[in-house]
Amino acid sequence: MRKVFIQAALISVAFIGLTESANASAIETSFTATGTNATTGNGLSANVRFVQSASTLKVILTNTSNLDVMEPSDVLTGVYFKFNTLSPTLVANTAFVGSTTNTVTPGNPSGLPNSYVISSGNNPSPGGTSGSTISGPGTDVGSEFAFRGNLAGNVQYGISSSGLGLFGPGDRFDTSTNLQGPADPDGIQYGITSAGDNINTGNGGIFGQHLVKNTVVFELTGWSFQTVSDLANLFSMVRFQYGTALSEPTITPPEFLIEVPVPTGVVLMGLGGVLLAGYSARKSLKKVQLA
Repeated sequence: MRKVFIQAALISVAFIGLTESANASAIETSFTATGTNATTGNGLSANVRFVQSASTLKVILTNTSNLDVMEPSDVLTGVYFKFNTLSPTLVANTAFVGSTTNTVTPGNPSGLPNSYVISSGNNPSPGGTSGSTISGPGTDVGSEFAFRGNLAGNVQYGISSSGLGLFGPGDRFDTSTNLQGPADPDGIQYGITSAGDNINTGNGGIFGQHLVKNTVVFELTGWSFQTVSDLANLFSMVRFQYGTALSEPTITPPEFLIEVPVPTGVVLMGLGGVLLAGYSARKSLKKVQLA
């Protein structure tokens, strides 16, 4: 009898351990998308991780492409997302360069040393042939990224380093300062360049602009669903934005691509056409044989 109780206890402990492990892993989910930039021919690849922690939702956005970024439309500038039924009132809190990434500037700003950090509000002149690292992991880039939770269409929430006609100065994570360009999510500055980017190359659209290589961690507060155990199933849409215009590339994870089903009637009509063609062919063959 004692042996039975011990076995039951061990089974119970094992079950509890598995449940806690499953719940621990379920509070984080990630989505990846790939595509091709029709303008540059470069492959695009991006990943976003969502991590819930108490009343915060962390959004970890990464440009995972290994190809060299050549122009602004290769630069990852934002991510959009929407939940199935939830509509939490999320608030922009912080935005920092990821722990394994650096902020870089392709090209050397004219007349400035490579390591020079551009003064607030100044936009460096394009030029030069060499890139430089200007700040490291943990850099606060909140003044260069914006967040909105009331977008229209099939996306509700959006984070972007570019205005895109959707984000304004007041939408920035940090409205008290500015790192480069106008005090506005404007242009390509502080967009996320690829993991494989050669910061010494590129066209005039990115030379002299500060970019992040290759991860930014955003923190949103107001997350009120701490008991959710399956974060992945909460999402109905995720989409990545590149460049500085809505007409520039976007890529969507495959789980959010909508397959258009062929109506049953169309299938039956097609099958009917095949059968009719077969019947006509057999009828013609019989006529030939009789002749």
